[in-house]
Amino acid sequence: MAGEATAQEDDGGVVTSYGRIRLGNVSIPWRGIECWGVPIALYLQSDATGGLSANVILLPAFAITVMLVANNIEQILLTLRHRPLITFLFVLPFLSVAWSTSGSISLRRALALTLSMALAYIIAIRFTPRQFLFVIVAALFPALLFSLVLLVVAPSTVRMPDGSISGLFSHKNLLGWHAAVALLAGAILTWEGAVSRRLGLIVVATSLVCLLASGSATGLLSVLVALLLVLFFRRLKRLKGIGRVALVLLTLNGAGAAYFIGSEIVVPSLAALGKDTSLTGRVPMWRLEDEAIAQKPLLGYGYQAFWSGGSSAGWKIKAEIDWGSPNAHSGYRDILLSFGLLGFVPFMVLVVRTLVKGASLHIAAPDNSWLGLNVLIGMLLTINVTESIFYMPYNFLFIIFVAALLMISIRKPDFYVPRQVTGFSPATAALSYSRR
Repeated sequence: MAGEATAQEDDGGVVTSYGRIRLGNVSIPWRGIECWGVPIALYLQSDATGGLSANVILLPAFAITVMLVANNIEQILLTLRHRPLITFLFVLPFLSVAWSTSGSISLRRALALTLSMALAYIIAIRFTPRQFLFVIVAALFPALLFSLVLLVVAPSTVRMPDGSISGLFSHKNLLGWHAAVALLAGAILTWEGAVSRRLGLIVVATSLVCLLASGSATGLLSVLVALLLVLFFRRLKRLKGIGRVALVLLTLNGAGAAYFIGSEIVVPSLAALGKDTSLTGRVPMWRLEDEAIAQKPLLGYGYQAFWSGGSSAGWKIKAEIDWGSPNAHSGYRDILLSFGLLGFVPFMVLVVRTLVKGASLHIAAPDNSWLGLNVLIGMLLTINVTESIFYMPYNFLFIIFVAALLMISIRKPDFYVPRQVTGFSPATAALSYSRR
């Protein structure tokens, strides 16, 4: 096997390689490997494997990631060098081994997380926002479609005891979250005219049916938040000056009010409806987790060490609530449990900075699908209120979350992608790094 290198230099001074692989008389362009390999690697980490062994499923994903990283190592190192805050959060799991209550577990899981983060870097530096949405649809749509096929031909294999469906996924909630993300990506691509209306409606309809059939309350909530964010960003683009400032302040106040009002009425509302007021055991677990966080507020317990078999604090919570939960069911609490304020504060700073820049990119270049990335980040932040995907190895949703953060962080506001170009051509993938 031999590589044949070509290169072009974009306005940001970044050398972008478009080489080819030769296998005898067969020549395969690297761009083709990226466009096929990334969706495949993402799919293999989406849990939509029908119960197949993770050890077998993940090996091809790792092989694809390592191969793509090797071909883009200079660009990845450039990103690491110019984005120190993101780099710090990348290496933080390794740093936490020094104070972890279970150093060996933290180290093993940090190594596992590296490949997931690396795939996110590949997506961010090699794809445009619109292409990223294509990748999401390409990775998820087959799994969602086949989940519905199984519901028709073999319903007992995909139904859960409560009547909801899990499809190819191991749990109904996983189906719901992934369906919500596919629904967003498909709707944005259809709305922007990046795909034919017929194909777009098929993707949207399939995703919506899977979301409703899953019965995932978190998935439905994330879609509601996505709709509100779409309205917000569309209005933000039209306003100027003081009107734009007023919209942002009103939205922040409204979001804060909705959170506190919701916190007060959710439990009474569930009780009135005869539903579980503990949110399936989350409420008492969160109270105990907050007490554990208060005991080690600065550094936490080490990356994913709190829920490991050797953690007495974690076992105490599991025993008290009689639930062997593998995580905090709150992404924000899991960050605090793993890294304390040392990790939580930089993480939130990164999120806020990204949201601000993402809004600027949308205003400056609304035709480049920045809307989709901004709304996607909002959806995933919402899911993490009651679920944990932050810093999860081999996790589709965390990979695309990091990829969206990175893509917004490294692009210039005047990022150039002609509206009519929707495919994966190298010309639309040239990097345009922001030095700010």
